[in-house]
Amino acid sequence: MLARTLLAFALTALAPAAMAQTPDASSENAPATVRVPISGHNGEALSGLAVFTEGPQGVLIRLRVNDLPVQARGQWHAVHLHETADCSGRGFTASGSHINPDSVAHGLLNPMGPAPADLPNIWADAAGNIHAELYATGITVTDAPGRVSLLDSDGSAIVIHAGPDDHHSQPIGGAGTRIACGAITAE
Repeated sequence: MLARTLLAFALTALAPAAMAQTPDASSENAPATVRVPISGHNGEALSGLAVFTEGPQGVLIRLRVNDLPVQARGQWHAVHLHETADCSGRGFTASGSHINPDSVAHGLLNPMGPAPADLPNIWADAAGNIHAELYATGITVTDAPGRVSLLDSDGSAIVIHAGPDDHHSQPIGGAGTRIACGAITAE
């Protein structure tokens, strides 16, 4: 009898503490996330990952790239979002042009822009590594109203250019050739 009483007391005493525990966030409440492998041209060791996470007014992009070519190290690089989830073709040309459904001027500093594809420059360290976090409004990885979906019928691509974006020149801010690409798809 004493054992049952102690057990009942212990359960009663511990119940409020157990009920106060915060449950783990369920996958139903987690924001939509898309993981995108990034690669360089054939034969290059370059590899990376972009993680796109839906936010309340846009998308958070976490970018990690390793082993950029020697000539691309220790400098700024433009990064843009392109129309098609296809990183084939010489210089990743199958990814198409920048996402720009309203045909506005290119550039974060352009008074007639920016387009949804325009993002801040990213820095590659002397070892050829990029670690960046960007937030882009005007885009979505869901079907958020009023924003351009990166996951439309032909997807889209994230492209890193050889040089920096001056955020004003047309059509790509003087960013130069495409050196890395990742196809953004729902799968």
